[in-house]
Amino acid sequence: LLMLMSRFVVITVLSMAAGVAIGLLSALTLKRFPQLHESPGREQAVLLLFAYLSYLAPRQIGLSPVVALFFCGATMTHYSYYSLSRMSQVATSSWFKTIGHVAETFVFVFLGASLFSVKESEW
Repeated sequence: LLMLMSRFVVITVLSMAAGVAIGLLSALTLKRFPQLHESPGREQAVLLLFAYLSYLAPRQIGLSPVVALFFCGATMTHYSYYSLSRMSQVATSSWFKTIGHVAETFVFVFLGASLFSVKESEW
């Protein structure tokens, strides 16, 4: 039990560190390469690729990609967002809000559809 708990803690802490590191790397990349500011699409693509990297990299080395993605998102919100141009900030905010609303809609539709497929004997 102690070994299981220690493994859980190690994987969680390393996943958090990986997410924060990738989030800070994205902020540094957006800050150090001003030619990215010439195209809002390029900035948004870099932001999206770093977010995807924070999912892929921990998964490949046996860490938790969900924890890493959460902490990368939190880090990118505080640091990378302010390194974007104003036009990219507005576009990225509305883009992520739209994706969030669509994902939430799918969850509620699937929950509602599964409610009617449950038989009374299964309760």
